[in-house]
Amino acid sequence: MLNPFRLDIVLHEDWAQHTLGWLFFRNQPLFNYPLGRLDNFLHPMGTTLGYMDAIPGVALALRPFSAVLPRDFQYLGIWIVACVMSVAVVGAWLARRVTPHWEQQALVGLLMSMSPTLVHRIIHPALCGHALFIAAFGLHLRGALTRTELRRNVIAAIVLTLVAAFVHPYLVIMVLAFTVGVPLALHRGLRLRHLLASELVMIGGTVLVLTVLGYGRGGIKDEIGGFGYFSANLNTLINGMGFSRLFESLPMGWGQGEGFAYLGAGVFWLLALSAVGMLVPRFRREVLALPWRRTLWPSLVIAGFAVFAFATPVRWGEQELLHIEAYDRVSNIVQAFRSSGRYIWPLHYALSLLGAISVVYGLRHSRVAGTLALLLGIALQAHDIRTRETRLRFVHGRDRVLQAEEWGLAASDYKHLVLFPTEILDACGDFYHGRFVNELAYLAYRQRWTFNSGYAARVQRETAAYCDRLSRSVRAGEFDPHTLYVMRYARPARRFQKAGGTCGHLDGLRVCVKSGDTPLGRYLATHP
Repeated sequence: MLNPFRLDIVLHEDWAQHTLGWLFFRNQPLFNYPLGRLDNFLHPMGTTLGYMDAIPGVALALRPFSAVLPRDFQYLGIWIVACVMSVAVVGAWLARRVTPHWEQQALVGLLMSMSPTLVHRIIHPALCGHALFIAAFGLHLRGALTRTELRRNVIAAIVLTLVAAFVHPYLVIMVLAFTVGVPLALHRGLRLRHLLASELVMIGGTVLVLTVLGYGRGGIKDEIGGFGYFSANLNTLINGMGFSRLFESLPMGWGQGEGFAYLGAGVFWLLALSAVGMLVPRFRREVLALPWRRTLWPSLVIAGFAVFAFATPVRWGEQELLHIEAYDRVSNIVQAFRSSGRYIWPLHYALSLLGAISVVYGLRHSRVAGTLALLLGIALQAHDIRTRETRLRFVHGRDRVLQAEEWGLAASDYKHLVLFPTEILDACGDFYHGRFVNELAYLAYRQRWTFNSGYAARVQRETAAYCDRLSRSVRAGEFDPHTLYVMRYARPARRFQKAGGTCGHLDGLRVCVKSGDTPLGRYLATHP
């Protein structure tokens, strides 16, 4: 997957959604509003890079070079590796606060990058940028700053926030909650106007970026889970959910996989060692000497996110414990972030860091003991985490590729590719054949056609009306002369032919066009 010139490995499941967003963006004008608008995918409603989870910042940065990039080019593999490496780097950076030993810093970073949550999130690369909110958390741990360092800390908070806004809305909310506290925590070294200006840039900049990227334009489909459906279970920190070799999976509600935050045996070991160590006076004195007051704001943020992640109803396993009616009063706000379970991630990393830092600092007078404790934790983590489910995604390829030369016959006569019935996930009908739709979408990208089907995180509110309108047009025999129709079933094709159209088989597909006088029309007429 690190090979950016291979598309076969990414054109399935969520990876296909992200990749197709980038590919169709390459066929669009660079400057549109919203930025990253896609008129040619889910046509005629359209969508955006953001709703395709295509990591808008990366796509926008690469778009000026599209003319010199190969036709088959993807960046998901490189992005995933960058996300894992950045978590390791940030973890090591945080460890420098408590240990001067390079090997301990590296081991803490390695442990953080072995997070089961990160392994699980590889299925959705846009949400792999965990290093952003971990770094935002880490800014609070810097103390005794000079005026220059203080200014740099605030600038770093602003940069982290704006970068996260160009990656994913869920991530920027996590980052922003931490970064808005950075100027507040350093208020004694900042003039009031500088403090207010920095807060305005972070909050206003986030709103501006999300608005420019078109978030908020799409409708929200309750059918794919309302608020509380994609929540975190109370057992999430100890529920391996199939990712643990040492512990059985625990029950949970449907949809609560979004709140997956299993810590792993290595982190359990470090937390247990820290708890036992607190019974030893010397260890306890060392740990309590850490500047815990700096974690006040991050702790409040993490606790608030955890409450939101558990959502309502709050469940332990499959048992509902309570229902929080307050969420019902702000349903429009919380529904926009209905995958509330994702907000358990900061707690997951905070506990991982707590175990590692406490052991390292509690044993700081014995470099060997601290290093061995971390090594054992990493060995346990490596043995415990089952990666098979994630690794299987890297070996999938497309069943076939629509690349018959005859598609080139349609290059100059047609502008649109229409799949009938339309297949838009959770918007049109109860069916969605992902691999088939992805294959047609890739064909449309190669031929620079628009395409009417696909999958986006949000769809325009008029999508269902379009699907009904297309069905009525087909039943009435009304067809567009600039459109290729791929018919999933024989009956609409026969209706098409009765209305004077031409249908035939191409690349194993049932393809129809209005006129038989075009090169493609003549080919289809001879291949019924």
